[in-house]
Amino acid sequence: MSETDATPDLHLQRELLRVVLRDTLKKTGVPPQWIGGETTPTVDADGKVTIEVRLILEAHEPRFLYYLAAFQKEFEARLLAVEPRAWDWVARVSWSLAAQLDEADPDFKMPTADYWEHVVRDRQLTARQAGRMDWDQEALERHFEDTDPGENDFQNTQPPDRDVEDILPGDSKF
Repeated sequence: MSETDATPDLHLQRELLRVVLRDTLKKTGVPPQWIGGETTPTVDADGKVTIEVRLILEAHEPRFLYYLAAFQKEFEARLLAVEPRAWDWVARVSWSLAAQLDEADPDFKMPTADYWEHVVRDRQLTARQAGRMDWDQEALERHFEDTDPGENDFQNTQPPDRDVEDILPGDSKF
């Protein structure tokens, strides 16, 4: 099947994608002028026509970047709710950042490389804690290498001596 043979389906599919994007924007409260969309039909070697969907971030809003994946997940869930076989004709969903970089805050810069190394370690730790990664001996040693109990006596289970201040005047009882 060529692209021209699939034109009626393409028009319906594009309209469905447009409606799903509109509804996703409305449901999530994201301003509609912030996100646009493009579709590109492709034909594979077997002649199957699929659509590549590109969501376009039109606004320079760094806070929204954190939510790109969540927005895409919401978009895909809405698409599949309306058309359960959408992955038969949607090749992929990707993003394009169209916002003008000259609009960006000049103080908004990339962090150092050390920052990203720290982020990777934090993500690995979080994944391990959630059971998505196995703990290995090296990881355990690395996470506990800075632990220093100091002068604590772990055999003494008595509470420490503290000065107690009576904050209620007189013979007040709770």
